[in-house]
Amino acid sequence: MNHGKIWPLMLCCFLKTAFGQQAVIQNPEILVGQLQWIALRPPILPSRTQMVTPGVRDLVRQLQPGGFILFQENLEGPAQLRRFMEELASLCAIPPLFAIDEEGGTVTRLARIESFQFRRRPAAPRWADLGEAAFKVQARELAADLKRLGFRVNLAPVADLNLAVGNPMRYRSFGADPNRVSRWVGWWIASFQEVGVASVVKHFPGLGTTRVDTHRDFVRLDVTKPRWNQQEGAVFRAAIERGAEFLMIAHVAWPDVSGNSETIAFSEAVLTGLVRGELGYRGLLMTDALDMDAITRYQTQSQAALRAVLAGIDIVAMSTQPLEVKAAFLEAYAQNSRFRSRAEESAALQLQLKRKLLNGNF
Repeated sequence: MNHGKIWPLMLCCFLKTAFGQQAVIQNPEILVGQLQWIALRPPILPSRTQMVTPGVRDLVRQLQPGGFILFQENLEGPAQLRRFMEELASLCAIPPLFAIDEEGGTVTRLARIESFQFRRRPAAPRWADLGEAAFKVQARELAADLKRLGFRVNLAPVADLNLAVGNPMRYRSFGADPNRVSRWVGWWIASFQEVGVASVVKHFPGLGTTRVDTHRDFVRLDVTKPRWNQQEGAVFRAAIERGAEFLMIAHVAWPDVSGNSETIAFSEAVLTGLVRGELGYRGLLMTDALDMDAITRYQTQSQAALRAVLAGIDIVAMSTQPLEVKAAFLEAYAQNSRFRSRAEESAALQLQLKRKLLNGNF
């Protein structure tokens, strides 16, 4: 890996997605970098990383990530955030996308910092009390506030249903009725698209029937495919039909579809067969955080990242070992034709969305 410089912007290889869209990307180091979106927080960087220090500069130059997911500890105020984003972007050969978690309720970053004067939005159950017009106004206002600060991706909405007593999404879900939740999720996506901010619909295939938080351990989804089609599957189908730009894949096993007890992030049967094939999804597939116990208790993050991309994942998110993941990606790109094809397909699909969200300004 050449750690000393960013490669010049030149036309090194032509990529063609499975959906017929042609795009151009540079050398393999930059290409595989697009497959990681990183968080600038411990253990890879000090807490409260709010400026481009030499350590940040070196990390970003080496990784060339496709995007950054910012947390409260990265935020001080609008002027600081603007400088931070501009300096991070200047280190990337391909402009990155900046993402944040703004669901409303307890899942907010910006509303917790007084200097942003960012209006706190209600939790999903209260959004569900709004009529269509009021819901869309609130969603558009949230999207506009994020875009004004430089965010083009929001890690929301939650499409999980509130189905089981004590499920981890009960305070973040719009409700239990798949028909009604489908409408609300669709309104959210459409409203954000009107403003020019992409939505990350989560957590496919839905955590509403579970009782274990994937941050803490591996989760097994004991729901049959026909039952899923009637419940959370209906919501995700609606999100796909509305044109959701991202689906976040939960760290769950789903034996009824995958045929095994491993996370579906490694399952071609789920990602390629169901999501791409049966559901016809054409957007980007992103993992939930790669440092969750559901992953790290059972294998290294590099192993998990490689398996995920080979199965159909386009973006691995928030690894706490991003340099090791990058090295594994580069080795696989050089030696594994299947990985090379997947990496090129994913990078081209991401580049297509970046050109749309950033108005083709690169």
